[in-house]
Amino acid sequence: MPVLNAAAGLEEKLIKVVEIERIRYAHFREGSSIRELARTLHHSRTTIRRALEDSGPWTYRRTRRRPAPVVDAVAPLIEGWLEADEAVHRKQRHTARRIC
Repeated sequence: MPVLNAAAGLEEKLIKVVEIERIRYAHFREGSSIRELARTLHHSRTTIRRALEDSGPWTYRRTRRRPAPVVDAVAPLIEGWLEADEAVHRKQRHTARRIC
């Protein structure tokens, strides 16, 4: 059950689409300030600004490349195979099963 507990804890931290719409409505229609919204809705001013800038639902944005220590060592070799396979007959090309 620790996975369910972790998921429940994460869900409490995420801002919902309904809350984003509530923030946008209060700011643009009712004229509430960012500081006032942060105080009343219990979010940071940065979160309030993000909700005001972005009109759609938020997506996860990876900040840096994910490390792949096994594949990074052989990636140039595999890319060479795939480039060479473009000049070879279809039946003689490397498949995903042969590469792995």
